[in-house]
Amino acid sequence: MPNLFIIGAGKCGTTSLHYYLDLHPEISMSRIKEPLFFLDEEFRDSWPHSPVARSRSEYLSLFQPGSPVRGEASTMYSMYPIQPDVPARIHSQDPGAKLIYLVRDPVERVPAAWVQRMGAREASNRSTDGLVTLAEHVGDFDSPRNYYTWPGMYMTQIRRYLEFFPRESILIVDSDELKTERERVLREIFGFLEVDPEFTDPAFAEERNTLSVKRMESGAYVRLTHSRILRRLVDLIPGRPRDWMIEAVRRPLMLPAEKPELDPVLRARLEDHFRPEVEALREFTGKSFSGWSI
Repeated sequence: MPNLFIIGAGKCGTTSLHYYLDLHPEISMSRIKEPLFFLDEEFRDSWPHSPVARSRSEYLSLFQPGSPVRGEASTMYSMYPIQPDVPARIHSQDPGAKLIYLVRDPVERVPAAWVQRMGAREASNRSTDGLVTLAEHVGDFDSPRNYYTWPGMYMTQIRRYLEFFPRESILIVDSDELKTERERVLREIFGFLEVDPEFTDPAFAEERNTLSVKRMESGAYVRLTHSRILRRLVDLIPGRPRDWMIEAVRRPLMLPAEKPELDPVLRARLEDHFRPEVEALREFTGKSFSGWSI
């Protein structure tokens, strides 16, 4: 089993960190970045968006067995209460695992998560008038299925892991520092993982999964999805060929993603909602998170 888990948070640079760590000769990161193996089995097996490991043998095949450090980066591992039992499942398989948790300003994480959601082919993204707005999507902050607010409740997520893992096995990393002080932060991470802290690579200059490569559905595609005649025709096509056809039509109608501006009222509500969590995180880590809005 792997002995390193990047547990989140989503939209905090986990794709880049997975890439950087895999460059280190003593670290082998999973061939699938987010195997989701420790999620609820029914949820994992119905996941439509990317490849996942659906069996133990599939999961183990993702790692180089001889590497001192073997890791993966599934951001849904820090999505309590949406996925409440992940810490217990990881601990049952590897109680000595090390955990890395990337965090960023939780208010700014919300529009970034919306951009990610708008790139997915989900009916909840669309209304009869067009794409659902950020404010409509965020909805009830306390809803147990809220994908925008719960992943930003960083101390709530950390406390779940502290029920099973000692404090020294969890490293909290500010994604802003990973961007602006990358060499220093990677040395800190390598030291935490007990591998050569002085290793470096020219590819550390790269960033992955940035806004510039993301796409969103266009108004033209949204209008197509509300054509009753087209939907009836599509429903006549069997599953996998239907998905291929939908993607063939959808991709040319995608537009470059743009991060929306937060409405001042929504921003103020989010700041009030996240403030106690941020204050607790500062006390827990001793970090200032000085670039954050709270």
